[in-house]
Formats: sequence, structure tokens, C-alpha cells
Amino acid sequence: MILRACSLIALLAAPAAAQVPFISEAQSVNRTTLLDEDGEAPDWIEVTNPGTSDYDISGWHLSDNDDALDAWAFPPGTVIPAQGSIIVFASHKNRAIAGAPLHTDFRLSGEGETVYLVFSNGSTVVSELEMPRGYTNVSYGRDPAGALTYFVSPTPGLPNGTGAPVVLNPRHAPTTPKAGEPVVVTALVPDPFGATASATLTYRVMYGTEQSVVMVDDGSGDDKIAGDRIWTGTIPPVAAPGEMLRWKLTVSDSSDGSSFTLPPHAKPKFSDEYLGTRIADGNVQTQLPVWWWFIENPGQANQVAGSRCSVSYAGEFYDNVYVRIRGGSSYAYPKKSYKFDFNPEHRVRIDIDGPRHDEININTTWADKAFIRQPLAYQLYSEAGGAAPISFPIRVEQNGTFFSVAVFIEEPGERAFLDRHGLDREGDMYKMYNTFTNWKGGSVEKKTRQYEGNGGLKIIINKLDKTGTELRDVLFDKVDVAACINYLAVTSLMHDNDHIAKNYFVHRETEGDREWRMLAWDKDLVWGRNYSLQGGVLNDKIYADDDPLAHPLFGDSDHPKNDGPFNKLIDRIYDTPETREMYLCHLRTLMDRFLQTETIPREERWIESKVDAWIAQMSPDVALDQAKWGIPFWGKDFTFRQDLDRFLQKYVRRRRFHLYETHAAKNGGIIPPANPSPAVMISLVEGDPISGDQDEEFVELTNTGSLAGDLSGWTLSGDIEFTFPAGAVCRAGSTLYISPDVYTFRQRSSSPTSGEGHFVVGPYSGHIKKGEIIELRNLEGELVDRIQY
Repeated sequence: MILRACSLIALLAAPAAAQVPFISEAQSVNRTTLLDEDGEAPDWIEVTNPGTSDYDISGWHLSDNDDALDAWAFPPGTVIPAQGSIIVFASHKNRAIAGAPLHTDFRLSGEGETVYLVFSNGSTVVSELEMPRGYTNVSYGRDPAGALTYFVSPTPGLPNGTGAPVVLNPRHAPTTPKAGEPVVVTALVPDPFGATASATLTYRVMYGTEQSVVMVDDGSGDDKIAGDRIWTGTIPPVAAPGEMLRWKLTVSDSSDGSSFTLPPHAKPKFSDEYLGTRIADGNVQTQLPVWWWFIENPGQANQVAGSRCSVSYAGEFYDNVYVRIRGGSSYAYPKKSYKFDFNPEHRVRIDIDGPRHDEININTTWADKAFIRQPLAYQLYSEAGGAAPISFPIRVEQNGTFFSVAVFIEEPGERAFLDRHGLDREGDMYKMYNTFTNWKGGSVEKKTRQYEGNGGLKIIINKLDKTGTELRDVLFDKVDVAACINYLAVTSLMHDNDHIAKNYFVHRETEGDREWRMLAWDKDLVWGRNYSLQGGVLNDKIYADDDPLAHPLFGDSDHPKNDGPFNKLIDRIYDTPETREMYLCHLRTLMDRFLQTETIPREERWIESKVDAWIAQMSPDVALDQAKWGIPFWGKDFTFRQDLDRFLQKYVRRRRFHLYETHAAKNGGIIPPANPSPAVMISLVEGDPISGDQDEEFVELTNTGSLAGDLSGWTLSGDIEFTFPAGAVCRAGSTLYISPDVYTFRQRSSSPTSGEGHFVVGPYSGHIKKGEIIELRNLEGELVDRIQY
């Protein structure tokens, strides 16, 4: 039950109840308004004490979730001075030390939400602020009269002044108008401003001059109800098919002369200038998603400095978006790649049910006559259980005209990517430009925790210099072995030779299990394409079975890249017997699932079915692309279908033989036979740790067979629940541990613990109870073993 502020009389001294602290101002899209002690600009919440005496709020809570009102607590000794206020950063950094800057364990949503100030009992709401959509460097709160208002000039830590009229719920109809249709724009201007407001609608077609119409709330024209505070303006049918139509609203309060423009565009380089839509174009017939791109000077997007543009995607319009050329060698291609960086107040939504993204990439296909190598690579990582960017073919329309068939790729390292894969936003994330031998600036690009140095990366790179059992312990204690094995096995299937000295990310769960993992990036030279010392990137040679480049252990010191380097982390994983055994077992699993032999019917093969679907979906758009850009002039003039046939015949078929035959253990190679039913059993359950800390409990599995067993996707169930991650392999004659807290497991004072070469996965949910039955089930859900603790 949620108690509201009226219940405080029973909880607080009566004289203080009338002067209780309240949420006075908050900002959900902070760019430069207020920086924290790390030099970052997180969201913030201001709590004000209106009374004449200091007020101790130790133990009170802030929350943005009415199902968890006690989420974050003010530390002991938190006192708000009389007539003063306190600022709490809503940063997710979770810092609660009195006298130091305060940080909640949650962030605010720029799309609007309610923030609660909660009494120390964790259920009584003292104050709440229902925040509408946020705008860059614009805050929301209460003016001196108590009215809710936007503050175009926020005042964190200072008394609030007079705000501006609040403008909410801007709408337009039709959502995607046809040429010749008027567009009706409405917005809510609530009390106390609504009754004294006047409003103007300013619109603009493409990059023409601005025009204005008066908005009304008198029931005339397209306004439905007089005096309902919903103001209406109508844009006449002035735009042609495929054109962009933009507008903004200015609402003025006649009582004090204040005004508010929506969007406020308070930070010109980081905020929308207009709202808008595009005019429907019936000539665009496609099965691909369409990226509607509008830019006044298209040539500026081909520069490193970039330009501003607008985008319409999946029914939503984005204005004043930053776009620039991206890539390395692709800079020189006629058909280029682009990065789109969206404003913090209006990030792009790729999936209607998914999170929003800060930036995305629209990549060229100029180096791939088959068009599908990049999305096929990323989809393989994803379906194999890895953390990989969303990627798919996309049709691009520029200024109402066909522009290209390109590849959409999500940007790794941003919040949406990390959240989707269950990776810690506060973890260390680096884009690597070296062979995992350098942690210094210029050879790495740090994406998170930029307020601190690269010390964590330096430590793991140096620790990989150890040998023997010490190196083994470093791998099992400091590296997410399962995630790295899965990444490397997938990478081997697609024959990526370009991820050794660049084109990969690394991430560490800095505040979790402290383990490092590799993440996929820049998959243009894959599925047989490779850099040639003679022909560079643009060449028609297909690589599939020429060792050492095609070797299953490519990337270590014995199988380096064709221009010399090998990767230190990959080398240590492949050269350590325990992790090499795990990798080869998982590689065989993925071969059988995705590469497959030709004894499998074509329609059931993963690669062929993907290719066939894309041919049917993409062919009409690819024809338009090649009519505009031509078949890439390098090499031979292979058409879309011809290059896909080359991909299947000269890469997939040869790669199958190379891995299934050339390197098979039956032929003296290193890839083991399939082991669909590994001899794995629950060998030990420890539910009562000597320390009394239930996070030190564990379940132990033992493989009694002669072959390693791949447990990817297997489950433990009972009062504990766990699904084994991709790459979880139990070695032959060895053990594997499952823990509710992997980091705590490694802090155990007695064996099993860190420094003993144990492979540990987790966390599982719940804790082991006496009498509990724990069941181990395989990928098909079949019972493998059960034990009662």
C-alpha cells in the first residue's frame, strides 16, 4: 500500500508536517546545466525544505518506481538547511555519503515518469513530481506559487523563479499525411496557463521559409471543444510526396508575458528544433525498413565535420540530428557509411517495444557485392547467444529520392545495447585499436566510466603475461571465459581475420563479477572476404580454407594475421589447455547448429535459409541500388545473385569441408566429434557455507566422460533458477561451479575459491534451501540429473 503525504501527521511532529520537504525541481535531460564531481552531466532531483528550521531526512527515500518506493535512501546525517535545498544526481552511480555529492541507483526517463520522495518507512509518499517528456537543459518543477512549470533556465540549488507555460502531448493527424491533406496539430496547455494563453503554430516545408498560423481553443475549425485547454492549428496541404513537413508551437501567457516554444531548442547542438512528419510516397514499394533522411546540403554528410539533418523512421520523426561520414577505408568509397547521433532529449527507437538509442550506423555495402555479410555476421552472434549489435538491411531515401540499400548497425557501448544484453552500464567498455597489448589513449577509446583512467584494462593486459597455472587462474578468475569462447567460436565460423588488432570491443562487469569479455564489431571482412597484401580491402578473392588464416586457432601466435599480428587475449585462451578444450568443444556445437553439413536439407540449413529469405526480400531494392551506384567497380562485375552464389559455393561449402574434415579429430585434427549427451552430473550442493553468507553457496557439476560437454542453454531449476550461458563447457573429467554471486564465490576463504583454476558461472536467482530438489535439464528440456539437498 502506498501512503500519501496526508498520513505524515501520524508519523511526524505536527509543527513540522506543514513545512515538510518536497521535490521542487528535476531535470531528466541534462547536458550542461549541472556537472557532478566526475565532470559528467547526469539527471538530477532537487529537494527543498520550505521551513524555518533545518530538516533531517536521513533514511528517507527517492524512487522512480511506485513498486519499489524504498529503492534509494538518504544516508545518515542528511540535513536540508532551513529555506534551502539539496541536489541528488539521478545517475545510477549509487553514492550515499552525507556531506558528499549524492547519487541515486536509478536514472530518470526523458520520456516522462513520476519521481517520489518517500518517508523512512519506505511506503509513505511525502512528495511526488509527475514529470512530462524532458528537453535538453530544460527542467521541470514548481514555481513560487506552487504551479508546475518548465524552466528554460534551470536553477538547481537556488529558489525557483517564474516558469513558462507548460505545453504537453503534441499530436498531429494524419500520422503520415498524403500530399493534398491538411495536417492538424494539437497540444494541451493545462491550468494555470491554459485560460490565459495564446498560441502560434509555425511550419516549414523541407528547407523553405517558415509560415505561421494562429492556434485556437474556441471550438472553431478543426478545434473540437472550446475551452478544453487543447489548442489546435491547421497546416494547409502544402507539401509534395516524400517531402518533410516540420513545425513548432509557441504558447504565451497573457497574464505575465512569459512564453514557451515546443520544442524549446534550448541547446541548439543537442536538441530538436522542430516537430514534424513526412508526406507519404506511394512510389516507395519495398519489403525493407525505410530510413527517410532529409538534409539540406547532402555533401556535408560526407565530411568528418558532418552536418545536421532530419530522420523519419518507423513512424517517428527526429529533427536536428547530427550525421557524419564513418569508417576507415570506406571513406574513399563512392557509396559511403554514416553515423547518426540523436539528441539526448529524443533518442531513436529502432524497435517499437525496445529501448531508445543515442546513435546508430548506416553502413555501406560497397565492399560486399552480396550485400548481406554484415547483417548475417551480427545475426549469427545474436542467435548463438552472444552480445551483438542489432543489424539488418535497410533502404535509405534521401530528400524524397531513393539513395541506397545499406546495413543498419546498432552502436555497441551505449545504454540500450548494454541493457539489452544484461551488461552493466557502469562497467568498463573500450573500443580496441590494438592486439590487447596496450591500454593507453590513442590505441583504445573508452566508452564508459570516462571520469576515471584505464587502470583496470592495464591490469588485465599485464596479468596475461603470466604462464602455466598462474595464467590459467587469471583466465578463469578475470575473464568471462564462456562469453569469450562463444565470441571466438562464432568468429571462426565466419572466418573473420580483421578483429585481431582492431574491430572489437572489450567490457568488464566492474561492479559485478569483474570479468572481461570480447564483443563483436565491424564485420565487413567476413564470410570469405579478407584484406589482401596485394589488393587491399577491395578484392574478389574468397578465403575459406587457406591456413593459417582459416585455421580454427587463427589469431594466436602460431596462426597470425596475414600482415603479422596476433591477439594477446586470443593467444592465451587458445594456448591454455583447459580453455582450448572448451573452445574447440563449443566450436563443434556451433558448427552443427549453424554451419551444418550438406546432409541437412537446404531449407533446414541456417545459412542457406537466411540467404534465400534475403534474396526474396531485397532483390527489387538491390536493383535500384545498382542502377544508382553501379556494381562496385573493383574486381569482376558480379551481380547480387552471382556473388551470393559465390558466397555459398566458394566460402560456405569449402568452410564446411575445412572444419568438418581437414581439422577433424578423426583425421588427425583438433576439432572433436559431436557430444550431444555429455556425461555431466550434479556432484555437490553447498547450501550452508561456513561463513553464513548465502552468496558463497554453490552447485558443482562433474563431467565423468572422456569428451568435453557443451552446456550452453542447459538449465538448473528448483528454488534456484539458472540458464547456462553460451560457451559454458564442462571439460572432460573436470568440474564446473554455478554461483549466485560469482565475485563472492571467488572471495571464499576456503576451497573452492579463486586461484584454483575453477570455471564458475552465474549468477543464479534464489538460494538453496534444505530439502530442495535441484534439477539439471539439457537444451531440449530433458532431465539429466536431480538431487535433493
